[in-house]
Amino acid sequence: MAEAFSNSLTRAAGIVTTATGGLIGISTNLITGISTTGIGVSDLVVNANYIAGSKVTIIGVSSVTVDRDSTNTTATTNQTLRFLGPTTSFTSAAATKTILIGGTFANNTDSSVNLTVEVRVYCDSNNAIDVNLSLLTGVN
Repeated sequence: MAEAFSNSLTRAAGIVTTATGGLIGISTNLITGISTTGIGVSDLVVNANYIAGSKVTIIGVSSVTVDRDSTNTTATTNQTLRFLGPTTSFTSAAATKTILIGGTFANNTDSSVNLTVEVRVYCDSNNAIDVNLSLLTGVN
């Protein structure tokens, strides 16, 4: 396959699920007392009691387990938690090497938003970011 430059455009990235009434114990990775509807494994947890980058590892009936312990020194109740789901912006064809050359992110709102990028794209507001990735595919 010959090398080729391409762009991958993802419009309105950003998947956010909000849960209220959460209980977070002292230095624990368990959040209880929430609805888990719309929450997925590997969603980022946004709450002052967890450091940035904490991810959901297990989903229970009314609880989630996170990959890091909370930072709080006393148990907290009635917590509002936001769970940021990943948005897939590009998937390479099987057995095809691809190099990410660069990318741009455009804020679709009138407010500031937080954006986290790893292999997937996470945004802290629903449909708030347009993603444009420049790719070199067919690399040997």
